Amino acid sequence: MRHICDLPDFVGDYIELSDSISRGQMRALWDAYGSDEAKYLELLRPKITALRFSCVEGEAITKAADLTPENTERMDTRLYSWFAYVWPAHIRTLSDLGNAAGRLLLPTSALARMAQPVAQDHQNQTN
Repeated sequence: MRHICDLPDFVGDYIELSDSISRGQMRALWDAYGSDEAKYLELLRPKITALRFSCVEGEAITKAADLTPENTERMDTRLYSWFAYVWPAHIRTLSDLGNAAGRLLLPTSALARMAQPVAQDHQNQTN
């Protein structure tokens, strides 16, 4: 899935991430996210299928192997902040797709029960 940066100063910058990720890989990424940039990028790189991040200093980062803490230091803070939100948004999108597919497996009566307000369920249980 390709995520395109829509900030005006970063037209053409994007990252494309694999849609295939195990729960263990996801858990490891979440553990490193925000606390260990080197580990986080190491775990994320195999999931990157394409990218382009322009840099304030030097050439753009265009290869997953070049997405290192040293090279991210050359990125504009706004672009790096956008990049920091891409991973959680990507996982959320995949989870939403999985939830939608799962709902298709439920019988219609189960969907109807899920749509009932919680207060009504509580009232039915107490009567």
